[in-house]
Amino acid sequence: MILPSNYDGGLGGLMLSPLCKQFITYSSYDGPDYAEYYSDRAEIIGYTLVNAKGLDAVKATFNFFTKDWSITKIVWVDEHTIVLKVYEGSHGGDDSGVKYTYLKTILK
Repeated sequence: MILPSNYDGGLGGLMLSPLCKQFITYSSYDGPDYAEYYSDRAEIIGYTLVNAKGLDAVKATFNFFTKDWSITKIVWVDEHTIVLKVYEGSHGGDDSGVKYTYLKTILK
């Protein structure tokens, strides 16, 4: 199965939920000049794992795209809640001067 990513660097990560019933993939571009290369700055795609054989067990459930920030990390809090570590400006590679924001969201 090919897990999609709209970025040359591919997936930024794949995170399995605590009960292993779903997972998310995410990717992002590391700067505010993303529009020169991509239509969005970051993306998150959700999948549910159902009782079936092989790839029939993987069902895409949602797509989220944003132009507002880049994703550094995602952590599952529980089976339906994730926290994102994001930033709006540029990332210099060594974290100097990067102001992170933490966002919490509930997945339905």
